[in-house]
Amino acid sequence: MYPFSIITINYNNKIGLEKTLTSISSQKNKNFEFIIVDGGSTDGSVDLLRKNSKIISKYISEKDSGIYHAMNKGIKMSSGNYLIFINSGDCLVDENVTDEINKIKFDADILQGDTICTRCGEISHIWDAPLHVTCNTFYSGSLSHQSALIRRELFIKTPYDENLRIASDKKFFFEQLILRNASYRKLNLLIAKFDVEGISNQIDMEKKKQKENRIIINELPSIFLADYDDFIGNRSEVEKWAYKNRYSFSVRLFSLLLIFLNKIKRKIHLR
Repeated sequence: MYPFSIITINYNNKIGLEKTLTSISSQKNKNFEFIIVDGGSTDGSVDLLRKNSKIISKYISEKDSGIYHAMNKGIKMSSGNYLIFINSGDCLVDENVTDEINKIKFDADILQGDTICTRCGEISHIWDAPLHVTCNTFYSGSLSHQSALIRRELFIKTPYDENLRIASDKKFFFEQLILRNASYRKLNLLIAKFDVEGISNQIDMEKKKQKENRIIINELPSIFLADYDDFIGNRSEVEKWAYKNRYSFSVRLFSLLLIFLNKIKRKIHLR
């Protein structure tokens, strides 16, 4: 049995798939399982899989009902104790990542590394994994599944919810860490490069994303929902804009100032 499996999901993204294959094949330490689930691509992706079959442990190419259906297929195909999802277009930061992973102590249900986020091929920012996970982790965002090593056993009872289109990974992390008290540890390790232009980050998907986020958060008792509504619903449009652009230092500082002033204003109003 492998210590961990890398699972890649692909559908008609030959260019992205080639990038991912190059990244995985360049790893110096090959002590991992590599699984690819293709959704029946017609753009030449399958030919690419055949040509690279020596570095792929298992692969299938057949129609699926969406990203999370495909990810659940990959989970069933895997045999590693831990799973990491590096989808087509994403890659590991360098050729030493799997070697570093094989050296770590697998002592938590979810081990979370850091992620380099890119936009149009350029580095946008580095997402730092939280040292501790709280409800606020999921009010403001989620974890990065591209850099998360997840104990495979967690998926046996709770696979990804295929009814959600873009936020099922967030729901999984939320349920495991907040509702089921799964153990968590931050890794001081850069693991993956992730393109932030993906489906869950497209502007036209924002409303659907917020709707799915609310479905997830609704599992909390009402006393926690009040905090979520205050954090998400009561921010001004300027605050929301500043939060989306928070990775610029000046914008982040401006955002914090706005939040501080808004809190003072609310206290004065309450008096």
